[in-house]
Amino acid sequence: MTDLSNTTWNRIYKFVTWLLRKNIRNPDTAEEDDIGPIEPAIYGESLIPQRKSQPLLMELRRYYRDYVAIPVDKRYRAFEVVEDIKNSLQKFVQDESKTNYTFGDIMPQGSSYEGLKVVEPNEFDLLLPLILKDSEWRSTEAAGSEYHAPGYVFIRKCISNTKTPYDDAIDNDVYLSPIEIKRKMQSIVQRAVKKLDFPNVQRVTLRESGPALTLEVIYDDDDYGSRKMFIDIVPSMNIRNKLFVAKRHPESDQYQNRTYHNIFNNLWRVSFSEKEKEIIREMDGERECRRTCLKILKTIQLKKGSSQLGMLSSYHLKTCMLHLNADKSIGSWHQDNLDDRFKDLLMKLIQFLKEEKMPSFSDRNIDLFSTYNTIQLQNIRDWLERKVRSDDKIIHGMLQLGNN
Repeated sequence: MTDLSNTTWNRIYKFVTWLLRKNIRNPDTAEEDDIGPIEPAIYGESLIPQRKSQPLLMELRRYYRDYVAIPVDKRYRAFEVVEDIKNSLQKFVQDESKTNYTFGDIMPQGSSYEGLKVVEPNEFDLLLPLILKDSEWRSTEAAGSEYHAPGYVFIRKCISNTKTPYDDAIDNDVYLSPIEIKRKMQSIVQRAVKKLDFPNVQRVTLRESGPALTLEVIYDDDDYGSRKMFIDIVPSMNIRNKLFVAKRHPESDQYQNRTYHNIFNNLWRVSFSEKEKEIIREMDGERECRRTCLKILKTIQLKKGSSQLGMLSSYHLKTCMLHLNADKSIGSWHQDNLDDRFKDLLMKLIQFLKEEKMPSFSDRNIDLFSTYNTIQLQNIRDWLERKVRSDDKIIHGMLQLGNN
């Protein structure tokens, strides 16, 4: 066998990668919502043999069409507004004379950019990355004798006597405080907002919302009238190719009631958003239904409010799908198997609830159920098990309850 040069192997690798990726369904286009007919197909029209009974499959498709999918033109208009605001904010923060800080490129994140947004295009996340300079900084895992916080880190300077623009955000001369960084960024974003001026944007108002700085935006849509959206701007930073965000630990003080003795106030959360976004956006090929399953379940969860499934977050559901997607024993994800795969997603969630542990997909040391007690998890599990215990009519009942 003839040896191939590294250059040749690289070309082969790129070609194979292109072949594997070229049929990936783009979640930003209309094909994302083309999930099959809502009435049973005549035998021979489908790519796979039809089963005698398909009530759940048809019900899921109708539910997706009527309650889940966002019209493409409505999505595009919302994206245009966010992009204008992002570009304006980026231009403002790049002028260090206005901020005294150095910022990197703003990173769009969240369900809207993963192809997972449901119902309305009204929530967007932008990570505003702070570039640490003038000194080498390091992150330290929060695993001390008095605290144990998997998925969180402290950030500190390596050389304490080096002056940096961020020294007034260092807590107790040791830790870079996410709370102080957020406060300083609030002032910067507020000044940037005052510079915003777009013809179809009526109003942009900065509101403080937990760890994020939230822009409430009222804008015009020619087809849908006056619309409202919320853009969360989250302080972040990258140290040695690891991304951290200023999102509070559950045991930290509320931002308005901060005390200086709570060590959890100084924790930065590790973010896997970039890695997970790439997986989510590329998980479906043509006529596949992973995102469809997840978006249907997310919509039901959203409509349940704070009861049953609504006690969980959308991130729990996304993590459940990431684990299921990695399970190679699962059958075909063809859109004609939407009903079976939807049941698999429910059963995977029930499995995690039974185990009372949901490991992060990106770091199994992080338990996403750590803030729930046994009774809470059991109540959610019991509700789900009642829906899947008998037959497809039980699933229909869950969907109908999701409409209420």
